[in-house]
Amino acid sequence: MHNSHSPSYYTLQWQLTLKELRETLRDRRTIITLLAMPLLVYPLIGLIFRTMTLQQQQQSEPHFQIALSSQAESIWLNAILEEYFIYRRAELASSNAPEFEQPHFSMLLPE
Repeated sequence: MHNSHSPSYYTLQWQLTLKELRETLRDRRTIITLLAMPLLVYPLIGLIFRTMTLQQQQQSEPHFQIALSSQAESIWLNAILEEYFIYRRAELASSNAPEFEQPHFSMLLPE
């Protein structure tokens, strides 16, 4: 039975580790793969994620549908929304905040 806490056990483990490292680093293809793969793959993964994120942001532009009971309500709500968005753009412009994008609305009226 082998005692796993004896110094000879750790010495053997260290010798085995050094032997494996020497064998691995002897092969040039292995070294090139160890160095080149991260240099190629990581930027590629970053590019793919950035592209996917940008596409998702472009597709997720808000669009709201509001159902109203009359043309008068439509005019009233449209005026309030326009006033709010004009105020909001001015407020953001004075605070150096990022550009404010007005959401898209479609108003449904009964036939």
